[in-house]
Amino acid sequence: MQGHSYSLERAAFVVRSTLGISPSAYQEACEIMGPENAAVAVAGILERVNMINSPGGYLRDLTRRTERGEFSLGPMIMALLKANGVAQAKAGSGGRANFDANEIALTFQSLENELVATNCSKPL
Repeated sequence: MQGHSYSLERAAFVVRSTLGISPSAYQEACEIMGPENAAVAVAGILERVNMINSPGGYLRDLTRRTERGEFSLGPMIMALLKANGVAQAKAGSGGRANFDANEIALTFQSLENELVATNCSKPL
């Protein structure tokens, strides 16, 4: 899991810059949520960037809500996986889907590849 965690965090760093999220907003999210959770939050923001006016402000809001115990990454992860077709394949006929860090990292990698394909970022 260490390797996937590291690549997830590296991808989030690139995506953070691409989305215009300030280093301080991302650092604060890492400190409060933990680096892996902050990276997943950035992936969720990337997936919905066309619906979010200020990605940095949104991350700061998620960070504050996490601090108050009002935010959980679970629903965001499910939305991210569903958007990439993973959840439907795992859930099958109405069963509850279970995911691990490898699947989440691979989903994030596909998001990074989309950025590279659209020339929004350089490969890591």
